[in-house]
Amino acid sequence: MKKYLSLALIAVFGLFWSCSDDNIVAVYDPANATVPTLGNISGVELTEDGDAIITTYDEATFGLDVPRGYTLYAAKSGTNFDPMVKVSSTIKEGKITIKQTALNSLILNMGGIAGEPFSLDFKLVANALTDKSVEIAIATVESNVVTASFTPYDAEMLDKDKFPTAYIPGGYQAKGDGGSGWVFTDEQYLYDYEGTNVYTGLVDFYEVGAAGLDYGFKLTLAPTWDEGDFGAPTGVTLESEPSVVELKQKPSDPENDNILCFDSHRYYMFSFEPSAKKLTKMYAFDNVGIVGEFNGWNAADENCKMTYNKYYHRFYIDWTFADATKLKFTCDDAWDQNWGVDCAPGGADIPVEAGSYRIYLDLNKLTYDFNSNMYGKDEPGGQAVEPEPEPTYQGWGIIGSFNEWNGDVPMTEADGVWTGYVNLDADAAWKLRKDADWAENLGGAFAALGEPFTAVSAGDDIKVGQGGFFKVVYDSNAGTITVSEGNVWSLIGTLNGSNWDTDYFCTEVDGKWVSPEFTIEEEQAFKFRYNLSWDVNFGGVFVNFDEPFEAVAGGADIKLPAGKYIATLDPEAKTIVVVNASKSWGVIGNFNGWAEDVDMTEVVPGVWVSPVIELTEGWKIRYDDGWEVNRGGATPSEAGVAVAAVPGGSDINLAGAYSVVYNANSEVIYTLRWGVVGSIASIDGFNWNADVPMNLGTDGKWYSTPMALTTEDRFKIREFAGWDNNRGGECAAIGEPFAVTAGGSDMFVPADGVYMLVYDAANETIELTTNFWGLIGNFNGWSADVFMTNLGNGVWAAYNQTFEGGWKIRQAAGWDNNRGGVFAESGIPFEVTNGGADIDTGGATIDIVYDSAAETITATAR
Repeated sequence: MKKYLSLALIAVFGLFWSCSDDNIVAVYDPANATVPTLGNISGVELTEDGDAIITTYDEATFGLDVPRGYTLYAAKSGTNFDPMVKVSSTIKEGKITIKQTALNSLILNMGGIAGEPFSLDFKLVANALTDKSVEIAIATVESNVVTASFTPYDAEMLDKDKFPTAYIPGGYQAKGDGGSGWVFTDEQYLYDYEGTNVYTGLVDFYEVGAAGLDYGFKLTLAPTWDEGDFGAPTGVTLESEPSVVELKQKPSDPENDNILCFDSHRYYMFSFEPSAKKLTKMYAFDNVGIVGEFNGWNAADENCKMTYNKYYHRFYIDWTFADATKLKFTCDDAWDQNWGVDCAPGGADIPVEAGSYRIYLDLNKLTYDFNSNMYGKDEPGGQAVEPEPEPTYQGWGIIGSFNEWNGDVPMTEADGVWTGYVNLDADAAWKLRKDADWAENLGGAFAALGEPFTAVSAGDDIKVGQGGFFKVVYDSNAGTITVSEGNVWSLIGTLNGSNWDTDYFCTEVDGKWVSPEFTIEEEQAFKFRYNLSWDVNFGGVFVNFDEPFEAVAGGADIKLPAGKYIATLDPEAKTIVVVNASKSWGVIGNFNGWAEDVDMTEVVPGVWVSPVIELTEGWKIRYDDGWEVNRGGATPSEAGVAVAAVPGGSDINLAGAYSVVYNANSEVIYTLRWGVVGSIASIDGFNWNADVPMNLGTDGKWYSTPMALTTEDRFKIREFAGWDNNRGGECAAIGEPFAVTAGGSDMFVPADGVYMLVYDAANETIELTTNFWGLIGNFNGWSADVFMTNLGNGVWAAYNQTFEGGWKIRQAAGWDNNRGGVFAESGIPFEVTNGGADIDTGGATIDIVYDSAAETITATAR
């Protein structure tokens, strides 16, 4: 039963992959995943030219033939990876390589001190990838934690070592280094200084304008075309010097062009918002100079122009002032753009004492400096910096002129046969390569569509000689490649949260094309299209579920009520059938004569809430309108009190106007009184339109389920899902109760994290806490904790749990505080200790109660 529910919940997220030669749709089941194993890492005293640090790993699997991506993370030991930092490393074929220079910068940025040992915890995170190499967050597994100590050396820390960066590759770079441009090592970046995912910074195009002779540019979020590739809209002529450019991003947008519209100035201050796909020109100019009493306030004085050092993103000039003076910084021989005291735009004159200085101006961070020690000395410059290695996945992919030989189109594998789909122009040249690396690549001489040809190691580029959408099959057993017409139908629209930018491949069954299960909201729509092209597409007017309606060539967008569906296209008969795939929990009982279920809504994964129902004594919940799976239990003493959800249990006799709550994770039932409402990014579609229920503990406090909250989220709590009685206030530090008032201000957390909200109604306080407990073990691959319900007074429970193999409980999904012990007898409490042995309950279905005061767990078999 637990596995059945797990699959039902995962389907909500639309996790489908097209796999095998027959394009069979597979559903991800976490029970089939295996975690990667990270090998030992040897600590050393780091040096600038030291040998790379190498370790090994065993591959993760997801029970599906899908590409996999790996990321190595590090954190200061003992911090439970909060925060954690991505480690610049090469991860390939079971080996991880880390440069000592990269690790040194990481440690210094964490607060490490040169010459003093610094202990790091490492873990390897594996993700399943979509066919566009996009990580699927829910299909994630983590390795064991490995600890090692390193002694860093003294090194200069630049902004690129301290802050997330966006890269600006382009043809304009050839004017700076004399090369061909389009590199990631030009030492010019935009920076996320505030941690808001908004990147700002000054760019030097070396001469007037970024256009001409392919001197445009693009933006990426890593030194690779696989993360970002933001460019201008294809086929659209942008006006010169726009204030904002709406960007297109590969691969979610199929095409984009170089950005060529900033063509009037040399220096540009940009703001880049990846999430909004927007590039904003803040201002632009051609030169910067100092101007003041010392030169008669002559802004056009050529002797006072400053030189730009891109390595430190600062302007500089050496100047001697015979007398104390006042000055400002100006642009382009004019006063339209100028900076004064504290580098404030248009600020007051800056007083300067007599003397010789190197004067610095940093427009990125709006700072200046009068440095007498640097006067007359060589200005330090950049050094060649090797880019971070491109992220890779394990498997064969397609690469070629169709994607500018950057970024591989992943292929799926079954029994040594790799399959992928690709759009090609008539003159396209392409090859196959393994693990996104040229060490192993295949070419060959194409013969004809549908005819296998020999896959030649490092062979010639493959050329089909005609344009279209093609299916590429590499049979590694036979050593052949076969190219054929793609001949595949897909769904596209606003389904699954996409916006007409993602195709969901259908499976052919007896001449009909069956879609994967998809989710759609009110007023959203979809269509069928052929071979990723709009040349052939079908729309229509939906009539009824399970009834065919006409598939109209080029017809209207197909609109459905909000829900989960499967759609089938019969191209021959030109009909479409939609099946309602929504399966949910519902409430049924005497209040409706045990007739039609009142459907519940999953507000967060595993937590289901019904609308308000006038309950009378005698009701239960059941799954998919049937009695095969149902829950009953004891009658709660009052609204909000959680009781065990018992499979096939007795009728519940709580009466009144309530929303029923079922937590399928910890298997409890209660009714909604107080709940959390707001705008919370981690909860899909959660925007002041639903409540995350809180349960009432025996101590009179109300406890929420743990939630991922960011500093940008805003939330309150309210009673009975209405605004007549709500609470708000200003959050204090984590673990400290703070006062809340009726109708108080929206709350927000002081730092990103996963928290439980605890509302003490007697004292009118709320506490943000990480003191919550979850179950973890072999049953879930030792990842993705099943959170327990706080029954009050430090007692935590999860009912109806089935475990094969060892398991433990841990606090806040981390290993610093975990409990294990030796199970002896059903229903008898046994002692648990921090770091204790894995618990083995013999595969029985059990109710689990943890008493944190007594440090005991009671496991009672059902």
